[in-house]
Amino acid sequence: MQGPDSNTGFGLVEAFHVDRMPNQCYPKARSGSDRRQAVSIKFGLYFYPWYHPQKWKEAPTPYHPLRGFYDSKDPEIVKWQINLIHWCGFDYVIFEFVPVNDWNFGHCVMAIEEAIRPLRDRNMQWAFMIDCGVIPFSDNRIRDIEAMIRYIEDRRWTDALVRSGSGKPLWLLFSPLPDEAVYIQREFDAYEWRFPVWLPHWVEPDQRFALPAFRDFVAEALENNLTVFESLVRRNYIAFWESSYTPRNFNGFCSVTPGYLDTLLKRDPQLAPEVDRQDGLTLTRQFHGAVETQPEHILMYSWNEYFEGTSIEPTVEYNSTYVQIVQGLIGETRRQQAE
Repeated sequence: MQGPDSNTGFGLVEAFHVDRMPNQCYPKARSGSDRRQAVSIKFGLYFYPWYHPQKWKEAPTPYHPLRGFYDSKDPEIVKWQINLIHWCGFDYVIFEFVPVNDWNFGHCVMAIEEAIRPLRDRNMQWAFMIDCGVIPFSDNRIRDIEAMIRYIEDRRWTDALVRSGSGKPLWLLFSPLPDEAVYIQREFDAYEWRFPVWLPHWVEPDQRFALPAFRDFVAEALENNLTVFESLVRRNYIAFWESSYTPRNFNGFCSVTPGYLDTLLKRDPQLAPEVDRQDGLTLTRQFHGAVETQPEHILMYSWNEYFEGTSIEPTVEYNSTYVQIVQGLIGETRRQQAE
């Protein structure tokens, strides 16, 4: 599907201003007399502030940003991104936050600072996903996690954090070990914590999860006759993304994605399956399935994670297809909730 214009390249970008968005977007969320009315859903979007020439060279990407291989701290790019995200209907973005000793940390900090300005102008909120998945198990991971949290607090970036049902500001910590999750919730109890994780499946426990990060899940599930999903929910873990058309509700949180394709990263072993975009059908079905579970939050992976092929940002390959689809889905859901 083509975007607002049938052009490709910068002709589309220049036409794609917020005050000139198309009125007709597809596909609409399902309707009908048997539709269940959900609670008021908050829509969050994972946002990656780490791009610049060196980062883009780390690996090839299956899709290519329509505005070229941009710098995430470019004010013009950032404003364009936040305007589009706001137009789509998202309530908040979730900033990927790398460790303070990461080679790309300084650039990410400047990009986040640049993005917070237009978010404030739009009265939007945000959250942070502390990425401990990149910290080796041999390191003092708790120390590094605490350092990231303290840095964000010291920068006073916590004033517009989105709040969840508890009334506490929401934070996310990516793929922590179970004892790390317990510690962080205890030491930083002023916040509500959720722990995104990806597993090959969420049902019966088996030896594929016999890794340090998963052993406790398996043991608890086997001992108590639980599914992996039930064991995770008890610990405030949530799905980072799912391949199923029927995403699970992790105690108020559902995750959706337009597709997934990380084979160009040449990971060994290659655990994650490819999720075919099907020209927007995958995202549409996942979104419908998530709404049906009546979650408090629907989290979309992602605005611009190009290395894993999950972006909805306008690309050379899809133009504005996915921002149009998302705007239609969120808009129709809000209208249904208002009825």
